[in-house]
Amino acid sequence: MKIVKFILFAILLVFPFATVAYAKSQVTSNANYTLTASEVRDETVMIYANSADIAGTINGELYIMASDINISGTINGDVTAIGSNIKISGKINGDLRAAGSQISLSGEVGQNMLAMGTNITITDMAKVGQDAFFAGSTLNHNGAIDRDLKGYVSSSTIAGSVGRDASFSTKQLTINGSTKIGRNLNYKSKNVAKIDQSSIITGTSTQQLPEKKIATNHWLNEFVSIISYLLVGLIIIVMLPKKSLEVGETVSARFWHSLIVGLAALILTPILAILLMITFIGMPLGILAMIGYVILIYLSRIFAGIFIGFWIVKLFKKESRGNTVLSMILGVFLITIISRIPVIGAPFNLVALLIGLGAVLIVKKETWQKLVKKEEL
Repeated sequence: MKIVKFILFAILLVFPFATVAYAKSQVTSNANYTLTASEVRDETVMIYANSADIAGTINGELYIMASDINISGTINGDVTAIGSNIKISGKINGDLRAAGSQISLSGEVGQNMLAMGTNITITDMAKVGQDAFFAGSTLNHNGAIDRDLKGYVSSSTIAGSVGRDASFSTKQLTINGSTKIGRNLNYKSKNVAKIDQSSIITGTSTQQLPEKKIATNHWLNEFVSIISYLLVGLIIIVMLPKKSLEVGETVSARFWHSLIVGLAALILTPILAILLMITFIGMPLGILAMIGYVILIYLSRIFAGIFIGFWIVKLFKKESRGNTVLSMILGVFLITIISRIPVIGAPFNLVALLIGLGAVLIVKKETWQKLVKKEEL
């Protein structure tokens, strides 16, 4: 489930930028993009840059990814911004979606605002026309939100206004004297909020204690995990029977080669993906590389299980070919059991991951080479 969520999140994050290479507003990776106050763009604008300063007018949506983002102009559409430092002092007539380390709003958002960052600041000059959703480490709200405010923030300080309900899931909530909440204040925290008596809360103020974590059955979790691996493994074997068998036999015939390739891939792939993402232009490719990396790590246990199963089957039967499903089932069960044994479990699990990962990459490379040779012929 975590892998599925990660993939969906990455797809949603990359999608707006996926066609940037074909957009008229493409910016080189080392450029500092500027739209001056006198400039008007009557189109959707997509930007990759080291820094971006938008002082002009955009009659369309804005998708922007840069280290430093400053929007002081007018955007007649939605804005999606991803960067380290994001400052918005202009006017956005649509929705604002922002993700970054430092996010500051001192301008106006006509509709909804969604912000995810380390530090989120809504100054006393800022206004959000509809709802606001914040997630991060700290939130300082001094502006005006016309409808509902929802915050999932470790520390929240409120000194502005909220037109309707304000809801928080937080460790520490402070309501200053200048705060005005049109309806109810609801917060989930183990700590009582610090509410200034001068603040105005028209409705009720309700604290909800966090739910106590219910201990789940360990063996039930293990059973579900095994069944998940077996189902995925069965689907792979049914769809790619020859390749599944080839991966298992590759580990058997080239154990140390698979181990070394797997170790190199485990270490180098994240490094290369990060380097690609730093270049901005290569960010979609870097994110896709990380998605593939996570998927291969998940599948490596299945292919390692096929190899271990082959070995077990050979103890009782000379020929292991044709028993891929049985080998996979036996291998996955054995890996799960041994990986839970103290001292030897962690090293065994690591080796299983490496040989499975290495064998998949070896077979993939050889398959690609065969296809290239066929095209040459």
